[in-house]
Amino acid sequence: MLSVREELIVLLKEQTGLEVYYYMPPVNVAVSMPLLVLEEVDNTDHFYNYHEETDKEIEITNVTYEVSIYSHNPMDLFVFVEIVDKIMKRVGFKKTYTSGDNHVEPLYCKTIRFTGKIQLTEDGYRVYR
Repeated sequence: MLSVREELIVLLKEQTGLEVYYYMPPVNVAVSMPLLVLEEVDNTDHFYNYHEETDKEIEITNVTYEVSIYSHNPMDLFVFVEIVDKIMKRVGFKKTYTSGDNHVEPLYCKTIRFTGKIQLTEDGYRVYR
């Protein structure tokens, strides 16, 4: 099973300057806002082939990630949605869903879903739309 979640978390941290969590942020713990949550919501095989003679395999996986932006300030949603959208598209993902603006006191939240086909290569990974 291929996943680039860890690579995406590093990339999102570096390019947004925000904390990025795998799942919902800790409850009853001081966290800095705004923050991002990156979840892998789907991971299925697209193609797999193993060649015994060369001991090489080719694997391509369909993946879907959701990035949720949480903040106490609703204006942060607009700023970081745009930044996250550009980061994910530049890596090669396609945006397939954007939630409405959610507000559950005291947090504002917006979620964006991205899909792609990933293949690990000798140089890292490659994302196909």
